[in-house]
Amino acid sequence: MALAILLSKHGQPIFHAALGPNGEIILDIRSKNKSKSIEIILYEEKSIAVMFRENDTPNQQNFNTEYLGEMLRWLNQK
Repeated sequence: MALAILLSKHGQPIFHAALGPNGEIILDIRSKNKSKSIEIILYEEKSIAVMFRENDTPNQQNFNTEYLGEMLRWLNQK
């Protein structure tokens, strides 16, 4: 999976990976202190990223690897 290689190059481990009920792949990526996370959901026709922060409303957007660096900076900022 190319996305797993990109995450590895950024030094970001995947916390959990799973198959969804409709064949989608779900990647759970978390900050070191686990106060923030990003779920990347890969469907056959599109990909979605849902960004979570403790005690905040999730933010959902279309996922594009162009914004991966920016998303990981958000995830790991203190």
